[in-house]
Amino acid sequence: MSPRLRIELDTRPLYRVGADLLVIPFGGEQPFERGPFAWVDWRLCGLLRRQLREAGWEKPGSAALAPSGGRLRAPWILAVSMGDAPGALSDAVGEAASLWLSRVLALAAPRVALALPEGRSPGRAAEQIVRVWGDGLERAGAALDVRMAVSADAARDARDGLANVAKAALPGIEIAPGSLPAPPGPTGARPGAVAAAPR
Repeated sequence: MSPRLRIELDTRPLYRVGADLLVIPFGGEQPFERGPFAWVDWRLCGLLRRQLREAGWEKPGSAALAPSGGRLRAPWILAVSMGDAPGALSDAVGEAASLWLSRVLALAAPRVALALPEGRSPGRAAEQIVRVWGDGLERAGAALDVRMAVSADAARDARDGLANVAKAALPGIEIAPGSLPAPPGPTGARPGAVAAAPR
């Protein structure tokens, strides 16, 4: 049976991540000034920020949809709000993820890139998102191929979070092998380390 949710980590710059739709969560005390949202909005000359300010972004689940105009590989950008509460990017991921999924499914985009929210624990955020989206896709009878875009600095923590999902062996969820932590070497050394020659 084909998986309903396939996840692959992608540490490339956002403009190089290929998908039909790029989802950018944002929120907290300075929602437009940091993280993936600020970078993407800069590439779009402030288009997302203008839309969200006009529509009111403070409520979790508020969103703006804009074409990338060729400035990114993904042709469409969906910015989704996690609210304006302090710590929103860290504390509200699980609750907000179901709102993001409903918007993604309404847009019928089969290949989605999701920028992992920048908070205190990227691994916990990755784990919550995969669990919530897996459940939601099962209820909807739908399937998605998701590239989880994450900075190189947060990749290790994100892999640990996805490893927790893999250990749970949740049905219908497939995590690409390269998105999980590398197994330790035969002597416990880090992968790629060269063992000292015997004397």
